[in-house]
Amino acid sequence: MNSSKSKHKKNLESACDYAAQQLMQADRDLYRLALYEKNIPRRRALIALWALITDIEKIPYQITEPQMGILRIKWWYDSITKDQADQTLLLVALNDALSQGFYNKDDLLALIDYMQGEITLHNHQDPAVLIDYIAEKGRFISKVLEYKDHATFIKITLLRGLHHYPHLWDNVTKSLQELTQAPTKEQDIYIKKSDYYAELLIKNIKKDKPIALSVLNLIKLHFC
Repeated sequence: MNSSKSKHKKNLESACDYAAQQLMQADRDLYRLALYEKNIPRRRALIALWALITDIEKIPYQITEPQMGILRIKWWYDSITKDQADQTLLLVALNDALSQGFYNKDDLLALIDYMQGEITLHNHQDPAVLIDYIAEKGRFISKVLEYKDHATFIKITLLRGLHHYPHLWDNVTKSLQELTQAPTKEQDIYIKKSDYYAELLIKNIKKDKPIALSVLNLIKLHFC
């Protein structure tokens, strides 16, 4: 019995380390953001979720046919739905977070299903459609984590959206301005930092592009 528990603990530690490594490679800023969470089990849950999100976001750049991407996303959906004896390390980390109640399972499945948009909208150019998709993804993430302040995660996804859709610069800053002006009762560190650096970004957007980009780098360093 002790041997079984020891093996499970070792496997879980390996899974959490793997999720952290994957996230650091995919988006070091998101990894830094997760480190603000002082509760270690919850921090691991955040890292595993962001690792899943970044893994799905990479799919459009790894496939030649859209249907291949849809099937890969469906694999994640089915893997969360069903208990599998042979699990990947990231799946082990996700299932552990689920078992501890850090995610809402129905909302996690809804998020994965929604992220088929990473494939179907990959070459889409309409700013309004893309902004709506990115913002809604932020809402889904906050629901998965049962986080009351949706605006925080919408800001995070909007800022990250600039990596994939740089032509959305003006649309993203406008959306950030609207979110920053929205009153909030939450005094969470994510909100404080996102509001502060969103304001910096907006103030500098009227200046030349290099200065505006340098402000975006400040966001990456300090907000995330």
